[in-house]
Amino acid sequence: MIGKWHLGHNGPYAPTNRGFDYYLGIPYSNDMGCTDIPGYNLPQCPPCDSPEPHVSRLKRSAHGGCYSKVGLPLIENSSIVQQPLDLWTLTEQYKSAATRIIRSARYNTAAP
Repeated sequence: MIGKWHLGHNGPYAPTNRGFDYYLGIPYSNDMGCTDIPGYNLPQCPPCDSPEPHVSRLKRSAHGGCYSKVGLPLIENSSIVQQPLDLWTLTEQYKSAATRIIRSARYNTAAP
């Protein structure tokens, strides 16, 4: 599965625990979370405080509709591979992963 999951990202709700062999994507909309380039998101949210990866339950703030100061993560299977996510490279990362999956499947003779 490649793309936005939006059905829960912890424990039994993760895509790899819901029947998918592979997952590369974001756990919620790409306009949620902080950004390292203020002004590139609407509503405008503050910059990320820390480069350290961490995922927590996000809540809407009462002022401006921004979510908490947690950078949007890119998740591969159950690991955070990038946080905050670089939206400029996301499409290329999705395309590369999909191409790898398609190419490897052509050599797989096992039943689906």
